[in-house]
Amino acid sequence: MEPNSPDAARQRERVLGYLDGSDKAFAEYMSLPQDAQESGMAGDLAVKRKALREAVLAFGAALDRANESEIRQVAMVALPKAYAEMTDASKALRDYQQTSADHQRIENAGASRTAAVVAIAAIAAGLIAAFAGWFLLRRAIMTPIAEALEHFEHISAGDLTRVVAVKTHDEMGQLLSGVASMKDKLAATVLTVRSSSEAIASASKQIAAGNTDLSSRTEEQAASLEETAASMEELRSVCTMRFEAHATGVDEDSL
Repeated sequence: MEPNSPDAARQRERVLGYLDGSDKAFAEYMSLPQDAQESGMAGDLAVKRKALREAVLAFGAALDRANESEIRQVAMVALPKAYAEMTDASKALRDYQQTSADHQRIENAGASRTAAVVAIAAIAAGLIAAFAGWFLLRRAIMTPIAEALEHFEHISAGDLTRVVAVKTHDEMGQLLSGVASMKDKLAATVLTVRSSSEAIASASKQIAAGNTDLSSRTEEQAASLEETAASMEELRSVCTMRFEAHATGVDEDSL
């Protein structure tokens, strides 16, 4: 910008307007949380921005005084120097923010991968826990129930020789113990009934043999009675003949 340019004052006001808007945005940025290094760099930039503003104000004052040498000195030396320093500080801060953002992005990606791995591990652990729970539940409940049903089927088929193995002492173990006790008592009952049936069969055989013996004796007694009756008949005949002979006077010896 030429010091003697007629629109120098207008451009000065324009630059000050840009600086005011920039200062407002910079103040909002400074209110945001920052780490130590960024805060230091932002503070250095604030100093450089202040120096640039002072150089602009000094340029305006020189214009107001119409001091051509001072105008040239500020316009050609102070302003370019202040602007270059502010630009360097702004670029350094922007580069740091970019690098920090890249690092943060990398950390976020790593955290995302870690979270994904943790989520997958948690899902896998949940599946393993579910399978283990199913297996333990099946082993603790379903298997003993299936064994009890199998024993009931054998008992209902009349097989009382199958051994009921009780491996635990929990509720399922008590169920199998009850099945074993029922099976043993049922076997004892069947054995008792069988023994009673055998005793009844033996007694029946003995009764049949006694009846046969009694029938034989009865027949013998009947034969004896028949012989006795024949003897009595013969004796009666003899007695009758004797009575008749006596009545007729026949000598008994002749008989």
